[in-house]
Amino acid sequence: MSKTNWAYLAALYDGEGCFHICKQPQTKGTGFSYRLDMPIAMSSLKTMKWLVANFGGSYTLVKKDTRYRSAKQMYRWLPMGSKERKEQLILGFLPYLVEKGDQALVAIQFVRLDRKFHTEEREKLYQQLRQLKRTSVETDTLDSEESEMIQSELQGDLESTPEMTLAV
Repeated sequence: MSKTNWAYLAALYDGEGCFHICKQPQTKGTGFSYRLDMPIAMSSLKTMKWLVANFGGSYTLVKKDTRYRSAKQMYRWLPMGSKERKEQLILGFLPYLVEKGDQALVAIQFVRLDRKFHTEEREKLYQQLRQLKRTSVETDTLDSEESEMIQSELQGDLESTPEMTLAV
């Protein structure tokens, strides 16, 4: 697999993907069962087909939200396979993640646990991932001084290379 494909997959996870530990009550007895889901949801059918062609898995059509006239048709891709396959997949794109690296590390720890044991560890990882997702939703806003500095630095970089033109 090319580094470009791994990097693109990481970008998809950073922007449109999710690491989710599902916690469900067991049908008989007490306690819960846990599993890791790693979907990517978006409106691009072309990208869904690219994911299947390059990483396997499958995509499904998500029921369109009819409350909104402008709602696009959505698709959901899920990687398939064993926990070892999920681990290999995460390890392949982990170096390229920008936003969700911490979540991916929790997911790796989760898939490495034996399903028959480690109930307490599974619960801890479930809670840890939930907390990471909560904190990533909070917005870190820059104060105006820092924002102006970043904008100024970027403009300076563009001005220092006159042969570079931007397409609008």
